[in-house]
Amino acid sequence: MKRKFIAAILAVSFLCAGVFGNAPEPGGRPVLPSNFGEGTQGERDAFNAAAEYLDSLGISYSRRSLGESARGHSFSEVLTAVVPGLSADRFILSSPMESGGYSTVLLLEAASRLAADTPMHTVELNFLGGERGETLFHPYGSRLAAADVENPSRAFALYIDAREVPETWRLGIGGKGVITPFPLIRGLLKVMENTGVPHRIRAADIHLARLGLQDDAGPLSVWLEAGIPGIALEGSGTMPLSAREGRIDRMVRAVLELDKSIERIPADWENTYAYIRPFEAVPGIFIGELTYAAGLLILSALLLIIVLAQSRRVRLNFRRFAPFWWTLPLLFFMVFLFLFLVVLFIEGTGLLADFPTLWTYAPGIFVFFKITLAVSISLIFILIARGLPLPRTPYFYSYSAVITAGVFTLVSSALDITLTSYAIWANLALLLFTVSRNLRLKSFFLILGLLPYAAWLGVILSQPYTAVLEFLLLSRIAGSLVLTLILLPFVLGITSLNYSQSRKNPIRFRFISHTAILICSLSAVVTLFWILRLTPYGPENPQPVTLEDRIDTVRGERRLLLSSPGPVGRAELLLEGSAYPLEDIGRRAEIRTPLNRTPLEIRGNSRGFLGRRTIGVLITGEADPEQLNLQLRSAESFTIHDADMPFEIASSGAAADIFVGRNPPLPFEFEFTVNGEAELILSVRGVWNDPEDPPGVNRDGLSVSTRRIVYAESAL
Repeated sequence: MKRKFIAAILAVSFLCAGVFGNAPEPGGRPVLPSNFGEGTQGERDAFNAAAEYLDSLGISYSRRSLGESARGHSFSEVLTAVVPGLSADRFILSSPMESGGYSTVLLLEAASRLAADTPMHTVELNFLGGERGETLFHPYGSRLAAADVENPSRAFALYIDAREVPETWRLGIGGKGVITPFPLIRGLLKVMENTGVPHRIRAADIHLARLGLQDDAGPLSVWLEAGIPGIALEGSGTMPLSAREGRIDRMVRAVLELDKSIERIPADWENTYAYIRPFEAVPGIFIGELTYAAGLLILSALLLIIVLAQSRRVRLNFRRFAPFWWTLPLLFFMVFLFLFLVVLFIEGTGLLADFPTLWTYAPGIFVFFKITLAVSISLIFILIARGLPLPRTPYFYSYSAVITAGVFTLVSSALDITLTSYAIWANLALLLFTVSRNLRLKSFFLILGLLPYAAWLGVILSQPYTAVLEFLLLSRIAGSLVLTLILLPFVLGITSLNYSQSRKNPIRFRFISHTAILICSLSAVVTLFWILRLTPYGPENPQPVTLEDRIDTVRGERRLLLSSPGPVGRAELLLEGSAYPLEDIGRRAEIRTPLNRTPLEIRGNSRGFLGRRTIGVLITGEADPEQLNLQLRSAESFTIHDADMPFEIASSGAAADIFVGRNPPLPFEFEFTVNGEAELILSVRGVWNDPEDPPGVNRDGLSVSTRRIVYAESAL
């Protein structure tokens, strides 16, 4: 009863701080969606409320300002609470304070239960500020908390992020080539299933993360790079009020059971593995490194047995192959060149449509366009290449397919366990293709070898994984090289079938080949016209437009910069109560207007003492800037002896960046000391989102976001 009463008080505290958006979940536990920014008063009130709750539980904690870091600056903080356990090994639970209302409540509820029941491991609860931002120093909170872990090899972490009660939890397992060890993932999946917590994990995430092709993994990357195994739990969807009963209880039970299920933290987690889950209804299977290596050896032995069983035929065909080995690099270059040309075609369609990012709205259409165009060019080249001195025996091309597939297997084995499995599958299928004499059977094995890649492409398109699609569609060199390695064995296999058919039934072969060229070419042309007429925006998906109001008080000019992913067309500019027509606007437009406002002012005063000068700066202007970028510069090098804010001096010694966190208060004051003879100019760049009296763009079907960027200078 006391715990519920304290939780209710906490809910009221958050409500008074302006962060409580929905009614509390049944049971008196608060649900706290965020509506405050980094370093704001609302965030400070939220930290204070969390600290009061931990005080009531008797749990010790520390609060550290993020403004004390050597580089970068934030007005936010980190609150870390520690609950001693039976083991000194650490179980770390973290939540972003400024954007994770519900996950913050989860951590507080976990704290109340941990205070009553000693955990297996020492539990560290981190309430993190400064997690969301675009600077090089974000996420501030995770960087500070991860750096403070004394023994990363004896710890594991969960990063929980949810604004409201989610329908399901999505598990993030890494990125940038670093992934979470599978024993930790398997343990979390087991306790979530046992407690009835809805969750979702995608097998493709694991393999793409290992390859470094996954989209941004966010703050979890900081923990993994620090050597701390961790999983990100991101809330997805919003649960209706009627179905929220027991959600917090189940989630907290799952977290605490994970603590008990891991009896000891291994000295070296196993993080080389494959995760196989062909269908959502089928439980996933983790295949560890040892099992994988054993399977690889067995498959290699089977391949060797198949080859040895055909030893006489293999020797004979290799003698036929040997005189033409020099054509393999030429064939590789030709396939690469075709794919390179197709990338140029795709880039050209974006230029014709004046919409370079159009592919992100319809990736499936662009993948189809790339495939049909590449096939069309290849088939046309086959007809032209009959006049070239290339081998015309099907055996040469079938053996070349097996050899190139083997090369790709060696390359992929250094990259990813799953990619290697696909390559071995293709190797086996192409070997069966080579030893088979029946044309229908050959076609079956060729299609069989392509199936894993087709399934993988389907997964990439269904999510979609934007980074991977961009790599496959628009990467001229690296993407084309990877696709060449994957596709070349199958291109050679098709060529082998080609010559087999042309020998047995030349008339039928000519008819089929010419028909295939016609169908693929027409498909590519029709798709091109479809792309050029494609309009991804509509009533339910308005076109995003960004309008930047750039004010330069030094030059005395004001420019309005309009930008959008696609052409805007005819619209109206709304400025200071007046409407101005805009005719046929493309993706970008610049409009110059008179400067009749100064939303940023700088005042400085200085005092000298013993060859040094202490300068005080006061910056005033329009309320609630998102950020202030400050830079000191001089004609000669200077030295900063002391400063209120963190700074970094350029290598030339004639410039210095002063770091100010997000959402600084105005008026803003700071002070620094330099050598007395330094003649300095302070440059300030202020950024406001949703500024006062903003300009706008009026047209049906637009979603306009406005930001103001002001540049000012002052001699100090």
